[in-house]
Amino acid sequence: MKMSPFLPQSSQVYRPSFFDLSRPMDRLAFDDLLHRFPQLELVDQIETQLHALMEALQISNYEQISRFLEDELGGRTFEQYGVWVYYPWLHKVVHLLPREAFYQLRRTEEELDVEPGRKVGIADAQRSWPLVRRLVREQACTELRIASSLPVGLQQFRLLEAGIHELGQSPSIRLARQIAELDPYLPIRCYDDPLAEDFFLEGGKLDLLIDGTPKLSQHDRLHQRAAALGVPVIPRLEPGESYSFREMPAVRPDGHLASAASGR
Repeated sequence: MKMSPFLPQSSQVYRPSFFDLSRPMDRLAFDDLLHRFPQLELVDQIETQLHALMEALQISNYEQISRFLEDELGGRTFEQYGVWVYYPWLHKVVHLLPREAFYQLRRTEEELDVEPGRKVGIADAQRSWPLVRRLVREQACTELRIASSLPVGLQQFRLLEAGIHELGQSPSIRLARQIAELDPYLPIRCYDDPLAEDFFLEGGKLDLLIDGTPKLSQHDRLHQRAAALGVPVIPRLEPGESYSFREMPAVRPDGHLASAASGR
C-alpha cells in the first residue's frame, strides 16, 4: 500500500511543496502560506547560487554576466526566478535554482549523462542510508521508492542517527525527507511493504533494488520476488566494499547483479 505524501498528519509528509512566484496562483498560495505561518524561516541565497552557476559555466566578464542574467531571468525579478521550496517538517522555505540549472550546477559531465528513467527501490530504509546517500549524490536515478514496515524505535537509533522526537516514525518517511533535503526535485514514493507488488511495478518496473532487510525470511522472499521480475539486487554492503551506480551491471539469472560490489 502506497502512503499519501500529503496526509494531514505532519509526521506523514515527506515531499516539499514548490512555488513559482512568476505564476499568479503560486504567488497567491505563497503569500497565504507566509500569512498563516509567519514563523517560517525563509532561506534566500538565490544570488549566491546564480554566482556559483556562472562560475561553473566559466562566465566572468561584465558583458557575459549581463547577457547570462538577462537570458536566465527572462524578465523576472530575482524573487520570481527559480522556485521556493517549502519543507513543512523543517519549518523552512528555501529559494532554489530551477530544476535544469540546479542539476547543471550539481552534476559532473558524467552524471549529466545518467540513463533517463532509472527507478531504484530501497527495502528497509534504516539499514540502507549510506548507500542511498551515495546514490543521490551521484545523481544516478530519476525515481526512488522506499519501503520499510517497522517504525523507528530506540534499537534503531544507531542505524538511523535518529532523535528521540522521531520515535514511532516510519523509517521510509524519515529517509525520504533526508533525500528531499539533498534533492527536492527527485521523485520519491514511500510504501509500507517491500514485498508489495506496487513497490516493484507501480509507474513502471524497478531497474534496481537495494536490499537492507534484516530478517532472513523477508530477505529470501524479497530476492525471490526480484528474481521473478528480473530486478537486479544490491545487498547491504559489507565494510570495505563500495559500489558505483553509474554503471549498470548485467542481471544474473537469480536476479542479483553480476558484479555489485568492488574494493574488497
